Amino acid sequence: MKTLADIITTSINAGSSDIHLSTKRPASCRVHGQLYTLDNEILTNEDLQRMFQPFFALPNVSEKMEQFGEADFAFSFDAKSRFRVNMFKQKGELACVMRLLPTTMPNPEDLGLP
Repeated sequence: MKTLADIITTSINAGSSDIHLSTKRPASCRVHGQLYTLDNEILTNEDLQRMFQPFFALPNVSEKMEQFGEADFAFSFDAKSRFRVNMFKQKGELACVMRLLPTTMPNPEDLGLP
């Protein structure tokens, strides 16, 4: 059984921009716009509840999930990576999308700005 840390580490090493987690599907990540599965292990609602347990301790996450069925928040992983997270209920079960945020500001030249 994979941990969230395993999934995040594998996704970062693959150069992904997003991680997608939902029940009845394997974990997947987006690399250069293409969605790839990380392995063949199908995630259950119980797997996601276990993985997301630390998120429910964050301010307002439990309340937003109960009231609206979704919550948006950010968290840091290993002090090197930061993610924006949208956790939501899909067909009554947990799911989330995690966007890897850059840790450094790009130069205007790198963005093609004058």
